[in-house]
Amino acid sequence: MLSRRGFVSGALCATVGLALTQRRARAQKSPEQALKFLAKTEYPGDKYACILVKLDLAPGEHVPRHMHPGLESSYLASGNITLSIEGKPDLVVKAGDGYQIPAKTPHSVRNGSEKSTIVATFIVEKDKPLVELVPT
Repeated sequence: MLSRRGFVSGALCATVGLALTQRRARAQKSPEQALKFLAKTEYPGDKYACILVKLDLAPGEHVPRHMHPGLESSYLASGNITLSIEGKPDLVVKAGDGYQIPAKTPHSVRNGSEKSTIVATFIVEKDKPLVELVPT
């Protein structure tokens, strides 16, 4: 027979295990999977597109090092982040700030202590993946 203490201990362990599994699964998503695509406009011809996306970040969330095949122009709608761009000192970005990242430049993002929302516009070649992970 299961005692109350045994039941509570088992339930607590199951809850913690489930939370850690969900966190690990979220961390293993690629940066592109976390993006919400808002709009896409193709330029005349068949080479470039303009893509508008939104990214919501949980407190303390880290977007791993990655790059894009074209220019990224972003606006931080809420929260605060630390942006690490290869070859440059870390940049602290606050709500209302904008930033740009050149094509094929490795970078990563670490969110602050509250939820943040980034709205980004990409000018990219049509047939290339929007996000490419870069080993550290």
